[in-house]
Amino acid sequence: MNIEENHKYLPWKRYERNPLIPIVAQTWKHAWTANPDIILVSDTYYLYYRGQGTDGKDRIGVMTIKKDDFNGINFNDYSNNPIIDVGQPGTFDSQYVLDPAVVEFDGQLFMYYSGISSTLQEGRIPDSIGLAISRDGYNFTKYETNPLFSGRAPEVVLKDGKFYMLYQKNKSKGYFINSEFTIHLAISQDGYHFKDYCEDPVIELGKTNEWDAHIVTPRIFFEDGIYLMIFACDPNHFDYSRYFGLAASKDLINWKKYPGNPIYCRGEIGSWDEGGIWFPSFIKVQDTYYMWYEGYGYGKDRNKAFDTGGYSQIGLATLTGVDLIDLFNM
Repeated sequence: MNIEENHKYLPWKRYERNPLIPIVAQTWKHAWTANPDIILVSDTYYLYYRGQGTDGKDRIGVMTIKKDDFNGINFNDYSNNPIIDVGQPGTFDSQYVLDPAVVEFDGQLFMYYSGISSTLQEGRIPDSIGLAISRDGYNFTKYETNPLFSGRAPEVVLKDGKFYMLYQKNKSKGYFINSEFTIHLAISQDGYHFKDYCEDPVIELGKTNEWDAHIVTPRIFFEDGIYLMIFACDPNHFDYSRYFGLAASKDLINWKKYPGNPIYCRGEIGSWDEGGIWFPSFIKVQDTYYMWYEGYGYGKDRNKAFDTGGYSQIGLATLTGVDLIDLFNM
């Protein structure tokens, strides 16, 4: 069901100069910027994101800003980006290192990421989740026994000393090409060894052709005892989302979708995010929610997934005067 034109969305305001993190020709982000993830560590915000260079490989970089200087717009791009490179030939992350999700634990930053190998033929290494660790937010060391397990697009939250990871499972042998995803929960005591909470998805898909028939790339923010999730979704495409939906939970296991979903939509025809939108990383500062997200645009046909000529960049939207928790009876 296409509700793009007649649905009342929450009053998000797109930054007028989007994309906030555009592609830059002849650099490590020549062809793509995507997958934002923000974390506050001490007095500094770290905004991690993915770029794709002229060689067609994806790597992870970072931007920072001091908490006192934060306005959601201005960040300092790290001069030694990218900070996490692809692996050696034959490894699980030899072609793409992407989808960063960072959590602070025991004085270190644990970054979970998707790794994709360079072999696209049958029998290749399944898309998997890896781990890299840093003490300063810039210099990361990959975990020596990567990958952790098969999956994609991790999101990690610390709760009661445990790591709760939401991630995408693929139905087609663990590969991301033409695959349908479901969102699952895995839990770890130490951040290295994860076990699925159960076999079922943690958030239910909508009915066929409904706005949330396909769900991907959830991001979570904790506020006033409630976990808020914004996720990308679409009625038709497995991984080419036109909407963002909202859900809430007290335990990261049982999720309640907002009855007024979806809360956000891709951009208008001709805009930078006219095609698909993903990875809605969001925080609240004072009375404003800031949401950085990946948007795909400028393809020949915005309704055709990843159509020729298009590319992703990162933009910003803000929401003021609405308390997301108040939308739920919890």
